[in-house]
Amino acid sequence: MLSTQEKTHQEENYLNVRDVVQRCDDSMARTVDRGIGLQHSVGTMCAMEYLHSEGISHLIAQRVLTQPSRRRT
Repeated sequence: MLSTQEKTHQEENYLNVRDVVQRCDDSMARTVDRGIGLQHSVGTMCAMEYLHSEGISHLIAQRVLTQPSRRRT
């Protein structure tokens, strides 16, 4: 059984990890939004190249650029 101090430490670590994941998700969302904007202004291939250069997986880039109905809101 964990002591109160150990439980508090685990909860702090969980919150820190969650905050980091959220920041990554927010950053990725902004990158994807910029990619979608590029698609409208310079085309799908340039947007795909941009997303790939920013570390967005090929599958995600392909999905958001070619299947707008499957984008997250």
